[in-house]
Amino acid sequence: MIAARADGAPSGTSYRRWINEEALVPAWALEAAAEVAGITLAELVRPDALDAESADWRASMEDTIGRLQAEIIELRERVGLGEPSGHRESAAG
Repeated sequence: MIAARADGAPSGTSYRRWINEEALVPAWALEAAAEVAGITLAELVRPDALDAESADWRASMEDTIGRLQAEIIELRERVGLGEPSGHRESAAG
């Protein structure tokens, strides 16, 4: 859906910048997300719009991401690699 509205899919870098809050998500992408979710744009951007299921899913994803980040750090230490250049704290942690 986003690809159709943008005459091609946004780059992986664009998605990363949006997720990490390094760039604003364009209005057309927000509109597409609301359409896919079957909600209004106002519901999408309202901070208290998350229902219990969405909040549980988000908490689960944050836990999983945190665990995976810890495992990656441990693996890098085992193989003798330091932190990747440009490493910074994630937006979630």
